[in-house]
Amino acid sequence: MATDKTFAAKVIAKKMLTKVTLKKALKREIEIHRPLTHKHVVGFHNSFEDMKNIYIILEYCSGRSLLDLQIKRHTLTVPECRYFIYEVLEGVLFLHQKKIIHRDLKPGNIFLNDQLHIKIGDFGLATKFNAKDDRAQTFCGTPNYMAPEMMSARGHSFKADIWSIGCILYSLIVGTPPFDGALVEDTYTNIRSCKYNSRGSSVSHKNGGPAKSGAKTIGGQNAET
Repeated sequence: MATDKTFAAKVIAKKMLTKVTLKKALKREIEIHRPLTHKHVVGFHNSFEDMKNIYIILEYCSGRSLLDLQIKRHTLTVPECRYFIYEVLEGVLFLHQKKIIHRDLKPGNIFLNDQLHIKIGDFGLATKFNAKDDRAQTFCGTPNYMAPEMMSARGHSFKADIWSIGCILYSLIVGTPPFDGALVEDTYTNIRSCKYNSRGSSVSHKNGGPAKSGAKTIGGQNAET
């Protein structure tokens, strides 16, 4: 049936799914995302495949992502950050109520519709628990936004997403992620010791204090404490 609506398509070449683990991960992503309906989660419309590809049809977000906005603006104002983070928290609360951890929250996975409302997307690393006191052991995520417990043998849970939101808030205000290091290993060390970098924009240094305070309020010195 013809429609005048615009959708986004995620196309995965089957030849890239060479390992069983990759096939299982894609299946899990579809199973987790398909039933989710919330004003701050990218809508899932359909999925199908042909001989060469698997297609996931998603809500189109014409405002692109917070990362695109950050690249264009470098830093956002505190009121703008308050507005965006509030909507991110609403979306993440919905996911957690469904026993889902996103595990890869970052500006590039937070999209904007034509009215500049938040839409959380990309559930490729998400997992769903059977009970709220379960813990996951997989080492995954984007280094600059990973919670420290994701690097430990203790496992991680819902609080890992909250830590990531604190990092996003800091990044939007200051212009760079809070624990960004010259090397990935440096970033991991900074996260474990909660050592903030000093490479933020000189324009936004006046916001460094509020950004640190806000990030700590959301994520805490350690997301599991």
